[in-house]
Amino acid sequence: MKIGVWELVVIFVIALVVIGPDKFPDFARMLGKGIKDLRKAANDMSREFRENVAEPLDEAKKPFEEALEPFQEVADGIREADRTIKDSMKPGGLRKKVKEEAVHPQKDVSADKETVSESEEPESPEASGVETPAQEEPQEESAGNTA
Repeated sequence: MKIGVWELVVIFVIALVVIGPDKFPDFARMLGKGIKDLRKAANDMSREFRENVAEPLDEAKKPFEEALEPFQEVADGIREADRTIKDSMKPGGLRKKVKEEAVHPQKDVSADKETVSESEEPESPEASGVETPAQEEPQEESAGNTA
Protein backbone atom coordinates (compact mmCIF):
# COMPACT_ATOMS: atom_id res chain seq x y z
CA MET A 1 0.00 0.00 0.00
CA LYS A 2 1.46 3.31 -1.05
CA ILE A 3 0.65 6.57 0.63
CA GLY A 4 0.31 9.53 -1.70
CA VAL A 5 1.11 13.19 -1.10
CA TRP A 6 -2.45 14.15 -0.14
CA GLU A 7 -2.69 11.30 2.39
CA LEU A 8 0.51 12.55 4.02
CA VAL A 9 -0.86 16.10 4.18
CA VAL A 10 -4.07 14.86 5.87
CA ILE A 11 -2.07 12.80 8.39
CA PHE A 12 0.20 15.77 9.07
CA VAL A 13 -2.74 18.13 9.69
CA ILE A 14 -4.53 15.64 11.99
CA ALA A 15 -1.32 15.00 13.95
CA LEU A 16 -0.73 18.74 14.26
CA VAL A 17 -4.25 19.30 15.60
CA VAL A 18 -4.22 16.31 18.00
CA ILE A 19 -0.66 16.70 19.36
CA GLY A 20 -0.35 20.44 19.11
CA PRO A 21 2.29 22.58 17.44
CA ASP A 22 4.55 22.64 20.55
CA LYS A 23 4.95 18.87 20.95
CA PHE A 24 4.75 17.91 17.26
CA PRO A 25 8.52 18.14 16.53
CA ASP A 26 9.32 15.88 19.51
CA PHE A 27 6.63 13.42 18.44
CA ALA A 28 7.92 13.39 14.85
CA ARG A 29 11.45 12.77 16.11
CA MET A 30 10.29 9.84 18.29
CA LEU A 31 8.22 8.44 15.43
CA GLY A 32 11.21 8.62 13.05
CA LYS A 33 13.47 6.92 15.61
CA GLY A 34 10.85 4.20 16.16
CA ILE A 35 10.55 3.53 12.42
CA LYS A 36 14.35 3.43 12.12
CA ASP A 37 14.61 0.91 15.00
CA LEU A 38 11.79 -1.17 13.50
CA ARG A 39 13.55 -1.35 10.12
CA LYS A 40 16.85 -2.26 11.80
CA ALA A 41 15.16 -5.05 13.79
CA ALA A 42 13.45 -6.38 10.64
CA ASN A 43 16.76 -6.39 8.75
CA ASP A 44 18.50 -8.15 11.65
CA MET A 45 15.77 -10.79 11.83
CA SER A 46 15.96 -11.30 8.09
CA ARG A 47 19.74 -11.71 8.24
CA GLU A 48 19.49 -14.14 11.18
CA PHE A 49 16.89 -16.18 9.33
CA ARG A 50 19.05 -16.30 6.22
CA GLU A 51 22.16 -17.34 8.17
CA ASN A 52 20.51 -19.87 10.48
CA VAL A 53 17.73 -21.36 8.36
CA ALA A 54 17.96 -20.65 4.63
CA GLU A 55 21.69 -21.27 4.11
CA PRO A 56 21.77 -24.57 6.07
CA LEU A 57 18.73 -25.75 4.13
CA ASP A 58 20.46 -24.92 0.87
CA GLU A 59 23.51 -26.90 1.98
CA ALA A 60 21.32 -29.84 3.03
CA LYS A 61 19.50 -29.69 -0.31
CA LYS A 62 22.69 -30.03 -2.42
CA PRO A 63 23.20 -33.81 -1.92
CA PHE A 64 19.59 -34.47 -2.88
CA GLU A 65 19.93 -32.38 -6.02
CA GLU A 66 23.14 -34.21 -6.93
CA ALA A 67 21.40 -37.56 -6.37
CA LEU A 68 18.54 -36.51 -8.65
CA GLU A 69 20.79 -35.50 -11.57
CA PRO A 70 20.94 -39.00 -13.14
CA PHE A 71 17.16 -39.27 -12.93
CA GLN A 72 16.81 -35.88 -14.60
CA GLU A 73 19.05 -37.09 -17.44
CA VAL A 74 16.91 -40.20 -17.85
CA ALA A 75 13.75 -38.08 -17.82
CA ASP A 76 15.25 -35.80 -20.47
CA GLY A 77 16.07 -38.84 -22.63
CA ILE A 78 12.52 -40.12 -22.26
CA ARG A 79 11.10 -36.72 -23.20
CA GLU A 80 13.34 -36.62 -26.30
CA ALA A 81 12.27 -40.15 -27.31
CA ASP A 82 8.62 -39.20 -26.80
CA ARG A 83 9.09 -36.09 -28.93
CA THR A 84 10.77 -38.15 -31.66
CA ILE A 85 7.95 -40.69 -31.66
CA LYS A 86 5.32 -37.96 -31.83
CA ASP A 87 7.20 -36.27 -34.68
CA SER A 88 7.42 -39.55 -36.58
CA MET A 89 3.67 -40.06 -36.24
CA LYS A 90 2.92 -36.79 -38.01
CA PRO A 91 2.26 -37.01 -41.76
CA GLY A 92 5.64 -37.12 -43.48
CA GLY A 93 7.39 -36.95 -40.10
CA LEU A 94 9.49 -40.10 -40.37
CA ARG A 95 10.47 -39.46 -44.00
CA LYS A 96 11.47 -35.88 -43.10
CA LYS A 97 13.50 -37.10 -40.11
CA VAL A 98 15.35 -39.70 -42.20
CA LYS A 99 16.09 -37.11 -44.88
CA GLU A 100 17.44 -34.65 -42.27
CA GLU A 101 19.66 -37.33 -40.73
CA ALA A 102 20.98 -38.29 -44.15
CA VAL A 103 21.95 -34.70 -44.85
CA HIS A 104 23.19 -33.86 -41.30
CA PRO A 105 24.31 -37.04 -39.51
CA GLN A 106 24.67 -36.79 -35.75
CA LYS A 107 28.20 -37.22 -34.48
CA ASP A 108 28.83 -39.73 -31.71
CA VAL A 109 30.68 -38.05 -28.87
CA SER A 110 30.81 -40.94 -26.39
CA ALA A 111 34.22 -41.86 -25.04
CA ASP A 112 34.08 -45.53 -26.04
CA LYS A 113 33.20 -44.93 -29.73
CA GLU A 114 35.08 -43.13 -32.46
CA THR A 115 33.62 -39.87 -33.67
CA VAL A 116 32.72 -39.24 -37.27
CA SER A 117 35.46 -37.26 -38.89
CA GLU A 118 34.78 -34.19 -40.97
CA SER A 119 36.23 -35.79 -44.12
CA GLU A 120 33.74 -38.67 -44.13
CA GLU A 121 30.65 -38.15 -46.23
CA PRO A 122 27.24 -38.89 -44.70
CA GLU A 123 25.47 -42.04 -45.78
CA SER A 124 23.26 -41.35 -48.76
CA PRO A 125 19.56 -42.27 -48.63
CA GLU A 126 20.12 -44.68 -51.55
CA ALA A 127 22.69 -46.65 -49.55
CA SER A 128 20.39 -46.87 -46.53
CA GLY A 129 17.53 -48.22 -48.64
CA VAL A 130 15.20 -45.34 -47.79
CA GLU A 131 13.23 -44.03 -50.70
CA THR A 132 12.82 -40.28 -50.89
CA PRO A 133 10.52 -38.31 -53.20
CA ALA A 134 13.53 -37.07 -55.21
CA GLN A 135 14.52 -40.68 -55.97
CA GLU A 136 11.21 -41.67 -57.45
CA GLU A 137 11.61 -42.17 -61.17
CA PRO A 138 9.03 -40.63 -63.50
CA GLN A 139 6.91 -43.13 -65.33
CA GLU A 140 7.86 -43.50 -68.96
CA GLU A 141 5.22 -42.89 -71.55
CA SER A 142 4.01 -46.01 -73.26
CA ALA A 143 5.23 -46.65 -76.81
CA GLY A 144 1.67 -46.61 -78.21
CA ASN A 145 1.08 -42.92 -77.34
CA THR A 146 3.83 -41.47 -79.53
CA ALA A 147 2.64 -39.05 -82.16
